[in-house]
Amino acid sequence: MKIIYLMTIFLLLSCASKKTDTKKSKIRSFSALVELDINEISNKTFETRGEKFKGNIDQKIDEIDDLDQIFSESIGEMNEVDLQDLSHVSEPIVQALVFCYQGRPKNGIKILNSIYSQYSSEPRYYNSLGVCYLKQNNLRKAKYFFDFSISINKYSPALNNLGVMYYKSGDFQKAFLLFTESIRVSRHQTSRFNLGLLFYTKGLYKKTIDTLNPISNSNQNVDNLNMLLASSHLMLGDLSMFEKFFERVKVKETFFSKISLALYYSQKKMKSEATKILSVIKTINSEQEKILNSYRKGIERTSK
Repeated sequence: MKIIYLMTIFLLLSCASKKTDTKKSKIRSFSALVELDINEISNKTFETRGEKFKGNIDQKIDEIDDLDQIFSESIGEMNEVDLQDLSHVSEPIVQALVFCYQGRPKNGIKILNSIYSQYSSEPRYYNSLGVCYLKQNNLRKAKYFFDFSISINKYSPALNNLGVMYYKSGDFQKAFLLFTESIRVSRHQTSRFNLGLLFYTKGLYKKTIDTLNPISNSNQNVDNLNMLLASSHLMLGDLSMFEKFFERVKVKETFFSKISLALYYSQKKMKSEATKILSVIKTINSEQEKILNSYRKGIERTSK
């Protein structure tokens, strides 16, 4: 079972510790003006919704039955391996989403428009349109279709995706409510991870652990989940639990992994090891630089 995680610039859970070509790298973030658009969309936008749309939230797709449905229908980052896992799927909605994640949202939307008559009663169809429009940076249409999907049924991927939009716009309360509702109505795990990530950003480390523990055993190979649990235990001073989850992390060269390991060494009174790690970390943006500086100061204070 795989999960897609909410990407935030602040947490940097999967950012490598080496510099990247900024011309080639794409940073998915909302500008201040675009963020305002999310909350300025009035209820009048949704007056065209009708009761005739009656989708089946539990509909199965044989070809992707072994994957968490949210894997292909939630906002997040899909790497080349993820996309390859889905490349064999002939189901048209998945095909469209693969295009959108590959950076070709026009192609994905074209496929979705061509199958409207066949899928127009299903909430996952409108949720998928929302994902593709978001990849096109059209927040107004993305929010419309996520909301439309939810209006048909409390469709968990759409609840999660709308929560991500509110999270990125800075409305953490709405994000919290949407993630919580998504968890309540579905067994899917992405919303639970995103809720844990939200708690972590607010400094609620015990809540992060309590939220993620139910899915930790079934996702022992997911680095981002293990790293978030490891860091949460570290922030609470539980070094043995940090060691347990950090041991599971396969790729330990990320920015987040390195600063966490440095803090661990600091708490073990191993200042030289902590300082050595921090001295070789390369930052790729101002947020990482701020975090790195704060860790340096914190480790310096702890070691005195």
